[in-house]
Amino acid sequence: MALSAPRNDFLNKARLGRKIGRPAKSGFTFYNGALVVVDATGYIKPNTGVAGERVVGCVDLKQHASVVTTGADGATFLDVIDGIFPFAIGTSADALAQADVDNFVYGIDDWTVGKTDGGVQRPRVGQLVSIETIGGESRAMVAIGSEWATSSTQGGTVDAVNAAGAISPNTDVTELTVAGTMAFTLAAGTRIGQRKVVVTIAASATPVASLTSASSHGWTTISALGALGRVVELVWTANGWDLCGGLGVTVA
Repeated sequence: MALSAPRNDFLNKARLGRKIGRPAKSGFTFYNGALVVVDATGYIKPNTGVAGERVVGCVDLKQHASVVTTGADGATFLDVIDGIFPFAIGTSADALAQADVDNFVYGIDDWTVGKTDGGVQRPRVGQLVSIETIGGESRAMVAIGSEWATSSTQGGTVDAVNAAGAISPNTDVTELTVAGTMAFTLAAGTRIGQRKVVVTIAASATPVASLTSASSHGWTTISALGALGRVVELVWTANGWDLCGGLGVTVA
């Protein structure tokens, strides 16, 4: 559930990384400690799990419990800091456990994180450092900002897909299980230079798979992706998803 009051567990568990005054979107209530994102217009607002928005840190209102932004977009500047902060943990598929430590987590709202992007490309918050009990509640300690990234960033994040439809652009590698004929789609990337690998790790029932994207550049459809070991690598540029290479696939 999104914040309706300032956080009472807003505590940076690392030395201060960066504190930056950022222009805020008008018409929003920011509670102290809220997880904030930059939207498509370049202004910060509380996270609501919208695709394509970028987490930049937590808002630090100091002695204020909350701030309501008014006037034009950018008329109010708020301090945003990064570091290692506690967050509420999602439920069901978004529950987090010790086995998830060092994996990336995703922003559900302005103080809740989860294991998945929810199928809607929620923004990636940062890496799960630990799970601690604070005030009798289980909290995910999450590192926000490149200074706090741990070694697992070198390995990338992996998700598994076994049903036709959209695959997440927010993981580095998607492993496909293909049974029969399946069509996959890929949404727009979120940053220049972002890479995406799609690989088939299991195949059955005369597997046939294809990949399309409304944001492709230089290609329309990647097919023959259904057989075991077929792989394609893409990179997000100013033009869209450009093809880096592939093994055993057909590009049209």
